[in-house]
Amino acid sequence: MGETRQVGAASRRQVATGALWAVPTVVMSTAAPSLAASSAVITGNVCKLFYGSGTVNYQTHSIYWGVTSDTGTIPAGTVVKFTVIVDPSTNPDGLTGWDVPTNEYPAGYSVTSTAGPWYISYSPARGTALTGSQSFTVVITFNQAYVGSFCAASIWNDTFTLRPASTISISGATVTGAASAGTSGLSYQAARRYPNSINSTGRLPHVFISKSGLQSCYPPVQWSIVLSKTGADNVTTYPSGYTVPSPCTWDGLTCSGTTGTSIPRLGAVQTAQFIANVC
Repeated sequence: MGETRQVGAASRRQVATGALWAVPTVVMSTAAPSLAASSAVITGNVCKLFYGSGTVNYQTHSIYWGVTSDTGTIPAGTVVKFTVIVDPSTNPDGLTGWDVPTNEYPAGYSVTSTAGPWYISYSPARGTALTGSQSFTVVITFNQAYVGSFCAASIWNDTFTLRPASTISISGATVTGAASAGTSGLSYQAARRYPNSINSTGRLPHVFISKSGLQSCYPPVQWSIVLSKTGADNVTTYPSGYTVPSPCTWDGLTCSGTTGTSIPRLGAVQTAQFIANVC
C-alpha cells in the first residue's frame, strides 16, 4: 500500500499495546478516601491526538482521554464516559467498514484487565466491526485514587481499523461516583496519510471542525513516521479565526519552532508536528 517498512521500526502493534506512547501514571499507594468523603469535581475532555503511519485502507490514530479533578485527585470509584460517533462517509475511497478501537493500559496489566488502578472499556466491545456512521462509548473506571491529570488513549491501527479521513465527533464526559464539571465536545476529520504512495498528492490533513463546552482548546496533534518517510503533509487545519501560535518547521528529523521543546527521534520512529493547545 505504498508504505515501506524498516527493520527495527516500531510496529503498530507496539503502539496498540501502549509500549511507545504510554502516559506515565501516578497512583496513590495509600488507602483511597471514600467517595462519600470526596468533594472532587471531575472534568473530562480530549487531551491529545496522535497519528502513526497509514495506507489507503486504514489510519493509525489515537484519541487521548483527559480526566482532571479540581482537588488534584480523581477519587477511587470514579467512572467517566465519552461517546464517539465515527462517520466513514468522508473517506474519499468509499470505505465504510471500521472497528471499535483498542486501548492503552497501566503497566503490568493486559489490555483486557479490569483489575488495574484504572482501565478502559467499550460498548460495543473493542474490536467490534461496524459499518457506516455509528457510535460507541469509552468508559474509564478508576479502581484507585489517581493523583494528577489523567491522559490515556483509545487506539486504532491495522488490526483495529479506522478509515482515513473519517469524521469523528466526541461528546462527553458523563461522570458517576463524583461531581461533574459539565460536558465537552470535539469534532474533526481524521488525516489521510498514505493513500497511494508515501509521497502521494492525495494526502489529506487533520481538520478540526468544532469544539464545545469544557473542550476549551483544540488538543495538540502528534505524528510519527518511520525514517524513510517525509513530513510534507504534517499539517492541521483549524476553523476560521484560529491561529496556530508557533507552528513547527519539519526538517526531516525533528519539529522545531514549537511552543515547547523540539521533539526528537524516538528510536527507529520519529515525531513530526506537535503544537500547543490552540484556544
